Amino acid sequence: SEFVQQLTEAYKKDKAGFIKEMQACFDCIFDVIDTNKDRTIDEDEFVYAFKAFGHENEALVRKAFSLYNKENKHVPLKDIVSEWVKFVTEEDTGKKDIIMEAFKEGF
Repeated sequence: SEFVQQLTEAYKKDKAGFIKEMQACFDCIFDVIDTNKDRTIDEDEFVYAFKAFGHENEALVRKAFSLYNKENKHVPLKDIVSEWVKFVTEEDTGKKDIIMEAFKEGF
C-alpha cells in the first residue's frame, strides 16, 4: 500500500528520525489508552483499548497482554511503546518481538 511504502521510504531516509517519530506517535496513542494516567497499562486498559480499535476477541487480546513481563499485573507504558517501536523498526528478525508473537497467535 502507499502508506506502507511511505513509511518504508521515511525509514530508509533517516532511521534515527523515523524511530524518534514512531516513539512520539506511540507515546501519544498509549497516553490515551492509559486511562488512569499512572504511566502503566493494566490488562483491562489493554483490552478496552484494543476493543476500541476493533479487536473483539477478548481472550486473544488478553493472551497478547500476557506476552509482556508484568510486574503487579501492570506493564510500564514505556515498555509497551518500546515494543511497538521495535515492531516497526527492528531489522534483526532474530530478536524477540512481542508484537510479532501476538500477530502469529492470530492478533
